[in-house]
Amino acid sequence: MPAPTHEHIKEMGPEVYPFERKNDGSKVGTGEDIVFQKNIYNATDEDGGRPENTIIVKRDEIETNKKYGKYLWVIDKNGLCFILEATSNPAASRGFVCHTNITGGGQALQGGELWFGENNYIYINFWSGRYGASTINHSIGVIEYFKFVGYSKVEVLDPLFPQSVM
Repeated sequence: MPAPTHEHIKEMGPEVYPFERKNDGSKVGTGEDIVFQKNIYNATDEDGGRPENTIIVKRDEIETNKKYGKYLWVIDKNGLCFILEATSNPAASRGFVCHTNITGGGQALQGGELWFGENNYIYINFWSGRYGASTINHSIGVIEYFKFVGYSKVEVLDPLFPQSVM
């Protein structure tokens, strides 16, 4: 599946550096700019598939344990990648990976969290302090890109996102 088109980039972008949309003075911490290449799944290359050994979560389980089976996703000009958040990062104070461990601290269009569900569902939100959506149009662009890559059953888990636009 191809990288985002010019139209996708226009809807989701522009690409920003970590924390640039928030503009709150936050910085990428020690170890948070290390790329965990062997743990990153490139969905663009895999045509909307799932990584080997994917953790499948039932929809109602996400509410009771948001950490279980949670992946972090990032879309940049090259496509969609994600990593299991529980991936250990001993170089970082938090002890596990964050969105910038996908980008190496570089630019991205959008980022958030993802869970793989049963029957080919994926559940996403736009919760990334580094690359999160700041407008409804960004969010809609993300959903459209997930579908473009091959994830046809996308449910948004974000109380601020109006489900009526799906």
